[in-house]
Amino acid sequence: MRRYHTSILQSQLSTLLILALSGLWATQATAQSFSEDNVFVHENGEFAVFGTHTFDGANIVETTRTGNRGYFGFGDAASWSSADDASHVDGYVRQYMTTPLVFPIGDNGVYRPVAVSAGPADAAYYAANPNGSFPVATTATGVSDVSTIEYWDIDGAAATSVTLTWDATSDIATITNSNLNALTIAGWDGTQWVAIPSTVDAASLDETTATPVYTGAAGSLTAGSITTDATITPNTYEAYTFARSETDVCLAATAFLQGALYLSSNAIMTDDLRSNSLIPTAEPYGAMTNFTHVGNGGGETTTSAVLGVQTNTDDNIVDWVFIELRDANNSATVVETQSALLQRDGNIVDAADGVSNVCFSGLASPTVFVSVRHRNHLGVMAASAVTLTNAGTSVDYSTTTLHGTHADTTINSVRALRAGDVNSNSNLIFDGANSDATLIINTVMDNPANTFLGGSRSFPYTNIYSTRDVNMNGTIIFDGANSDATEILNNVMGHPANTFLGGSRSYTQILEQLP
Repeated sequence: MRRYHTSILQSQLSTLLILALSGLWATQATAQSFSEDNVFVHENGEFAVFGTHTFDGANIVETTRTGNRGYFGFGDAASWSSADDASHVDGYVRQYMTTPLVFPIGDNGVYRPVAVSAGPADAAYYAANPNGSFPVATTATGVSDVSTIEYWDIDGAAATSVTLTWDATSDIATITNSNLNALTIAGWDGTQWVAIPSTVDAASLDETTATPVYTGAAGSLTAGSITTDATITPNTYEAYTFARSETDVCLAATAFLQGALYLSSNAIMTDDLRSNSLIPTAEPYGAMTNFTHVGNGGGETTTSAVLGVQTNTDDNIVDWVFIELRDANNSATVVETQSALLQRDGNIVDAADGVSNVCFSGLASPTVFVSVRHRNHLGVMAASAVTLTNAGTSVDYSTTTLHGTHADTTINSVRALRAGDVNSNSNLIFDGANSDATLIINTVMDNPANTFLGGSRSFPYTNIYSTRDVNMNGTIIFDGANSDATEILNNVMGHPANTFLGGSRSYTQILEQLP
């Protein structure tokens, strides 16, 4: 049971007085206030802050939530500091200013601030199932799994963006089926929960400052913030919470790259590019002539944290891959693309967080052919179209039937995309015109540091992110151990269709099997 001291507090904005009742203090001279103990603001009561209010130690300022509410008010240029789970306003905060504010609100020992870009506004957080007043099963088309854990009451007539925050207790994983891209802010419009267009913040709201700044870690299933895509009028909705948007459809794909399987004896790839800090944080395909982004694709980025060592090292990132969605009635027509990240265990994941499925918005039809490509491997496409769902449709390129003939290869009993398309022309060639191997030897011989005896074919060109690095270890070598050219030669000589005289080094018909 909570215990609160009671005190008579200001009911209207007025000149600050020295208040020494129940641990709540304010001084006119310094325009500062602080609370040292639990405090209660009665019905029609209000404590108004004009300077900076400090939550000094573990204390809660509680306001009456029902009937004639009590308020903790922020006047012009007011601010606050030191809010957390143990110290915040349990009830309603009133913002008189028109400038942005993070509301230091919580409930039942849970601090869950909300931010607005403009005021005036009122807000309170409820650590409770909204179902009693706002039935969670009553939803508009495209909305499901409305939170049963928490909601906010936000009131105001000024147009503003709204940011909600969450932590592990919010159970975002259950709401979104572990697909953070499906998270949306939902609002109760008086009859049903509707999706409010919103996006998970790339850098989360800093919950320790009164002025909204977005400098926190990237959103995850256990912590983060989400902001409306456009300004809204808070009074439009009676309550706000989290829900899953069904407008996105997602792909849960698995694929392996032969180059990264070079030293593996099982279905785990090497992550040498990542461990040598060579993988760029911006997707590389937008700058490559043989890869064309379509629809909303292009410009995907990731973070150093995603490219760092993960708790499960099988989730470490191997490289960027290129996903194409193709028309179900004409697989030669690409309707949408996206650059994504490939983990060591073959999972293809969203670039923003390195965890979620790869999701797409605004498709004319969710039924598509799906192809996966890589900058120096031959791409593949599943032979059958699939219907993408919000929960994520599985396509495993190491087991599924592929379009074309000899579309992939097998290395150490693992089916994988063929390595060696150095010039990204959808063909593997060792000897002859457009030879991929020739590009490797030219790169090695032209390196200014390769001066031994006028240039050595076995000179290692190290610490480089390049299509010439066929085995994806960050080093380009033509002759010798770990030779990238040897990878191409082995692919050419071992191709099932290369049967002339037992196999020709100049065989040129190892073609990418895409429509």
